[in-house]
Amino acid sequence: MSLRRSFLPLFLLALSASVAWAAPVGTPQDFAALTVRPSGPEELDLTTGVTTLPQGGEISYREEGVTLVGSFIRYLEGDFIEVETAVVRGDFGTLTSPSLRFEFASQRLRAAQGATFVGEALGLGADTIEIDLKGDVAVLSGGVTSTTPELSGERALIDLSGRQALLVGPYRYQDGPFALRGDAGELLALTWDAAGALSAETQVPAAVRLRFAPFLP
Repeated sequence: MSLRRSFLPLFLLALSASVAWAAPVGTPQDFAALTVRPSGPEELDLTTGVTTLPQGGEISYREEGVTLVGSFIRYLEGDFIEVETAVVRGDFGTLTSPSLRFEFASQRLRAAQGATFVGEALGLGADTIEIDLKGDVAVLSGGVTSTTPELSGERALIDLSGRQALLVGPYRYQDGPFALRGDAGELLALTWDAAGALSAETQVPAAVRLRFAPFLP
């Protein structure tokens, strides 16, 4: 009887505290949709179910073919993934940001505090970048800039499944000695070929406007 009484408080204490996984560093942990490769210890909070990788690591989300790498990671399987000093790679290209969050329910990656998107033909920076993995659209908001090609805008919408994008004004697009400018709310259609050669037009084709309609004001 005394042995049973002394064991019970220790057992309850273990359940209420966060515990560290004993898996070797770098050993992949396979879950329903994720493969996790920690760069250090894994800490599981048994109360919330949240796992923390204080030294970061890599998470592969197999369903969407997306890999997230960072210096610090928190995640709850089927709910969210939070990453600091983040690099995300997928079929869409590469997204880098000081911090980002992925929501399983909406299938969206949201990067804040200044982020960079590099795709097939465009490399853009913005205050925030949201990638809709369901809709195959990247939405860049606030201070959108690029040096190659030289452009700036308030927002940019990129079709991740096709070679087209919209730049939302006020915008400026430099093509050699020629520059295109638009006021607030005006649109500039961008398209590119398989080699990444860009073209721009102020008359937005109806098909392009329809593609991005859910993301326009």
